[in-house]
Amino acid sequence: MERKPTDVQYTPQGDLRLLGALVKVLLIVMILGISIIVAIIVKEFFFNTKNKTTRIIAPESLSIPKRSRVEAIYLDDRRIYLLVNSRDKKQEILIVELEDGMEISRKSVKLVTAD
Repeated sequence: MERKPTDVQYTPQGDLRLLGALVKVLLIVMILGISIIVAIIVKEFFFNTKNKTTRIIAPESLSIPKRSRVEAIYLDDRRIYLLVNSRDKKQEILIVELEDGMEISRKSVKLVTAD
């Protein structure tokens, strides 16, 4: 025959207290997570960030040297920097100055490897 456990040996309240604390921690984490998601959604849809960004009026087309290809483009307020590779593996940086989408001047810097 089995004996019934006495109150001293079996205390489910201790295990339930730990489980209750874990549930409370999980509830707090869920509330924080949902509030962060809601804040991100509100920020993205209801605050207009397009007005804060600077607009660059670029020309419709830019000519580059023949048999070359553009590797990288960097835009500044009034300048466009183009890293151009030619077929003979030489690199050059084209600096195009703009004003209202019109090309004002163009400068070229040849990149030479030091041997």
